[in-house]
Amino acid sequence: MVPSPFANLENVTIFPAFLEGPEVTVSSEVKNYLLDDSPNATFTMILHQVYTP
Repeated sequence: MVPSPFANLENVTIFPAFLEGPEVTVSSEVKNYLLDDSPNATFTMILHQVYTP
């Protein structure tokens, strides 16, 4: 596995571009890649339908 280029992140927020069902999922491989060097980071996903800037 390629090491994550991110280190010491506090928060990762993802806005999924496509929703196929009632639930959005992210594989554990993706989460591990993004958060590997940031053990205290929070991981948040926000649906576009909910987000209002």
